[in-house]
Amino acid sequence: MGQGIESFGANAQGLMRSIGDVEVVMDGTKEAYFELRFEELLDTYERAGVMLDRIEGQALDLKDRSLLWVYVIEWLGVTGTALFAGFVLWTIMVRRRLCREASATRLTLSAVYPR
Repeated sequence: MGQGIESFGANAQGLMRSIGDVEVVMDGTKEAYFELRFEELLDTYERAGVMLDRIEGQALDLKDRSLLWVYVIEWLGVTGTALFAGFVLWTIMVRRRLCREASATRLTLSAVYPR
């Protein structure tokens, strides 16, 4: 997870620490399970679930912030290309400065089949 976000320049160290905190909370669950303390185990799992939900929200916010510039650059590239193509089309088709009407030509058989 961290490597993908970090490749776009985001700092995922805070997320990794938070995941480490969840692992610390979950470390005591084996003992509680083997000693049949299921209510304590359920409370621990609920607390870990809340922590993971918070981490997921933080990861999505971090992703959105890190990819914002990617989206902006893509939008500018597509918009610029569309504007340039529209300008070229308008110049050629509407203004007709670069294109002139072809004069009518008459094809004769002597030009095709000389004697």
